[in-house]
Amino acid sequence: VKVNCRAINAVLMKQGVFHTVLDLFFQYAWHNFLHLVLDQMMVGLLAGADLELKKFMISECKLPQRLMQAS
Repeated sequence: VKVNCRAINAVLMKQGVFHTVLDLFFQYAWHNFLHLVLDQMMVGLLAGADLELKKFMISECKLPQRLMQAS
């Protein structure tokens, strides 16, 4: 995600990497390394220009709903 390459992002989306990382993030609340990985992914996502990936995280991964459930 940090590289901001559309081809890599498309493969990550297709393989379900974002879903898996989010599932693990919410399942293991005290796993610091996992939180660091997700934090770096989110920073890269928000700083990047890939609008498709941003839409994917909001609609397909349901990031806003999951964050609200966790809080």
